[in-house]
Amino acid sequence: VADKLNFTYTLQFSRDGGWGSVDQNGSWNGGVRDILDGEADIGGAFFTASFIRSTVVDFTLPLVETINTFFLKNPKAAYSWTSFIKPFNEFTWYILAIMIIICTFSLTILAHLAKEKNIKEF
Repeated sequence: VADKLNFTYTLQFSRDGGWGSVDQNGSWNGGVRDILDGEADIGGAFFTASFIRSTVVDFTLPLVETINTFFLKNPKAAYSWTSFIKPFNEFTWYILAIMIIICTFSLTILAHLAKEKNIKEF
């Protein structure tokens, strides 16, 4: 392309090795700083075209969009029928069981009181 369009180019990393973010004092670093200082005319990198970066440099449409995912090894216990119990410790399950019993008795007592006093809703 360079021969057909008669231009030359040089590939180089940013001066400080960064991508381009705002420092604490509000100045840019990385490849964005190189473009702002005139050290580079065009920058190409795998970083996000964010709003804050778009306030100081222009972006083209992305040529390729990738979706990164992480894969983690599942423990063998994850396939057990008791897997839903494992996130909570024993004390938590005891408290949950006690609260279910207390709520059951409380609602039963309230239902009997409402029936005695002829209350339709409570």
